[in-house]
Amino acid sequence: MTVTPGLEYHWLFNDKLTFESYLDLGYGHNFTNSSNVGIVSLGTAAVYQIDMPEYTPIWTNRLFWASYRSSINDNSDRFAVYQAGLDFGLGYNWRAFNRNMEPRLFVSGRWFFDDLTFANPEGDDVVSNYTYELGATIKFDKPIGWDVFGWDGLKLDRLGVSYQNGGGIIVWRLIFSLPI
Repeated sequence: MTVTPGLEYHWLFNDKLTFESYLDLGYGHNFTNSSNVGIVSLGTAAVYQIDMPEYTPIWTNRLFWASYRSSINDNSDRFAVYQAGLDFGLGYNWRAFNRNMEPRLFVSGRWFFDDLTFANPEGDDVVSNYTYELGATIKFDKPIGWDVFGWDGLKLDRLGVSYQNGGGIIVWRLIFSLPI
């Protein structure tokens, strides 16, 4: 189980470009060996709304760093990533459940500054320094979900799935927000 709450700030440079920064501090618990980990992550991004009203494409560049440390044996690891991607609509939408819904596609690449080793319990570990991702989402004009004591953290503005591959990594991902 992992919980990583954080702070996020959006600075609107103009009507097309937004700069974002975030800081997450978290906690993870491994129920198998009862170990705990402390997690920290920080990053920055530039999000550009391309002027094509029919498809509303979004170009994103992100740079982020993450680290953890275990409470049992002081194991730790960290990595830094540059990510670039394009998210775009298909030029149509429909209405259901009192909401407008728009199908969108995205493509993204991640380049790690160092080789990352991913443990594989069923074989050899996977070492990679890049991944590519392709996916599809449904974007809602109004978030779906629930308010919990005035907190809207249980609301989704998108729902989707993606496939990520590169350097021996294969990942299927469920998406609940802007994927890139």
